Amino acid sequence: MTAVLWISALAPVLMVASRGIAPVLLVLATLVALGVAAASRTLETTLAGAARSRGAQLAGAFALYAVVSVAWSPVPERGATFAAHLLGNILLASVAIAAVVRDPPTWPRGLLAGAILVTAALIGVEMAYGSPVRTALDLSQDTYRLNRAAVAIVVLLPLATATLPRRGRLPLAAVLWAAVAYTAYHSLSASALLAYGVAALVLAATLLGGRRMVVALFLALLGVFLAAPIIAPFANDLVPERVHAFLTYGTITIRGEMWREYAALYWLRPIFGYGIEASVAAAELREATGLGAERLSLLAYGHPHNGVLQIWFELGAFGALLAAAALAWVLRRVLAACPNPLLPYAAATVCAVFAVTGVSHGLWQAWWWSFVALVAIGFAAAAGAQRASAASGTTS
Repeated sequence: MTAVLWISALAPVLMVASRGIAPVLLVLATLVALGVAAASRTLETTLAGAARSRGAQLAGAFALYAVVSVAWSPVPERGATFAAHLLGNILLASVAIAAVVRDPPTWPRGLLAGAILVTAALIGVEMAYGSPVRTALDLSQDTYRLNRAAVAIVVLLPLATATLPRRGRLPLAAVLWAAVAYTAYHSLSASALLAYGVAALVLAATLLGGRRMVVALFLALLGVFLAAPIIAPFANDLVPERVHAFLTYGTITIRGEMWREYAALYWLRPIFGYGIEASVAAAELREATGLGAERLSLLAYGHPHNGVLQIWFELGAFGALLAAAALAWVLRRVLAACPNPLLPYAAATVCAVFAVTGVSHGLWQAWWWSFVALVAIGFAAAAGAQRASAASGTTS
């Protein structure tokens, strides 16, 4: 099962060359996990465990509703494609995580940290010297294609820190966080910078505040999710003018303006939404008729750059409540499954993922959720290994 962890660790390195490789890696990790389960004669119980998982059931119900919404989506073919991606991600992630939970491998010491440092070095070389690696591989040299790898190393950073060797962990962690900070700052990805800031703040707060702080943060995340259509129109008003000026219009202010327009349209079809991937055609919807050119332009970016609001807009309150139920299960499961030493790192990752989802790419992009699934597999392994270590220590 250790091979599954190697696949997860290699994800950011390979994303430097192929930014959309995460779904392929999730398929590979799941196949390896199933092979190990079959070899150990636990395949049937592993699959049964995945099927019985309440989280998988809730996520599956959400995905099935997304499939049904294809019927009223303005872009049914595109919507059906993304709905299929969603279902596939949930199925693969559920099976792989169930296999790792049943037979948790131990993270090789420093594997993740090494992968992150290699990725950071590759990103630095690509940006500083005109993409020599991708040129040699005859791949696209566009700098923006490194953004996903930059986000990936930030999201993996808390888990990498938690799996560092105990001896010398503090100086190693300092080097690791400094390297990722430098890479995120010099990349073109504002999402990577945001995720880094959120992960650092949450990790510090939860290391100091303990489990109660994690519970408070998770409740806040759920509250933001449920209140998204109400908060979205006022998002820009909640950000100080100095922050708007520092981050520039194209980084933050335009997002608040987009959210305002999508939220306004949401309230015209609040129960079942406009159908999966309707965001890509928002400016062409009948409900948008009569809007001025400036407002229509804010609906023409393909999606609202806010995954939570995209759920409310496309799948309505019905879909959003299904998603909220799945999110609540995930948060509760993190609290229940993570031993206390691992919990702050898991909380930092959850909050970083939520932050990126809330301001960045389209919600249904398969690479993102496949990568998040690989990270979840990594945490499942770390949690299982820590519990086993604690149990053996108690027994001895």
